[in-house]
Amino acid sequence: MSDILFILNYKKTKIAPPETATDYNKTFPTRTSALNFCVVLTKLGGEAVELVQKIHGEEDAVLDGPELEQAVDSQRTHLNAGR
Repeated sequence: MSDILFILNYKKTKIAPPETATDYNKTFPTRTSALNFCVVLTKLGGEAVELVQKIHGEEDAVLDGPELEQAVDSQRTHLNAGR
């Protein structure tokens, strides 16, 4: 088990109105893999709520709101540049 992991909290808003959408979470081994998932999620109509970094099981950092949106946009740009 890794000492660092990333937990993404998100909503599947395309299948339900945002106020009734169910909250989900998914664990990733790297920040990059979590942000790649966010790019696909938003493309499919989902909403990334927050990305939590945990080190040795303790919450270390959180990306949410505009900071998370900016990170996802940067990752999208990076992925599109590689095509």
